[in-house]
Amino acid sequence: MAKLIKILVFYTLFIKAGFAQDVCPPNNLTVTPGVGTISVTWENPGFYYGTHEVSPQGFNYHTGSVDSVSGFTQNSRIKGGNQEQGWAMFDISVLPSGQEPITVEFNFYVYGTNWPYWSVTPVTSNPLTTDHAVLYNDIVAGAGSNSNNDYGTFNEEESFPPGPYSYSLIGSVFEDIASTSLTQDWFT
Repeated sequence: MAKLIKILVFYTLFIKAGFAQDVCPPNNLTVTPGVGTISVTWENPGFYYGTHEVSPQGFNYHTGSVDSVSGFTQNSRIKGGNQEQGWAMFDISVLPSGQEPITVEFNFYVYGTNWPYWSVTPVTSNPLTTDHAVLYNDIVAGAGSNSNNDYGTFNEEESFPPGPYSYSLIGSVFEDIASTSLTQDWFT
C-alpha cells in the first residue's frame, strides 16, 4: 500500500445487531403432555436490536502505524505511505457477546491524500502487546486489493479530498466481530 490515506482521530464502527439469528431462546419453556394434546407455554424474550458505536480508546497504540524497518512509526494515528501499515483497535466491550451484527459502518476522518488506495483487513494481533514485526506481518497478510480476507478495498480518485467519511464494511467482519466478542473486549 504505497499511497495511503492519512487518517487521524475519528475512527468509529457503528454496529447494528438484530435479525433472525439473534432470536433469544424462550424463557420459562413448559411442555405439558395431555390426552390427545400437548400444551406448550413460554415467554418470548424477542429479538435484540440496537446500534452500538465503538471506538478505539484514547491511549497510545490503540491506533497507530508500523513499518517493517523502523517499527512503530505512529502511536496514536494512522499514517499511510512509505510502506507504513496502520491499525485501529476498537473497544467492543459494550457489544452483546456473540451477537452477529447486520451492518458495520467504518467512520473516519482523512487529513491528507495523494491518490489513496487502501483496505480494511482483519488483524488478530494485539497492538498493545505484539512485537512490531509480528503486527506488521499480520496487517500485510490480510491486505491486498480485493482480497478474500478484507472487509473492504477502496481505490479513491486523485481528487479525493480530506474530510469525514463513512463506508460500509463487507466480508467476514460480521462473523469475526461476533466470535471475537466471545473471548475478548477488543477488535483490531
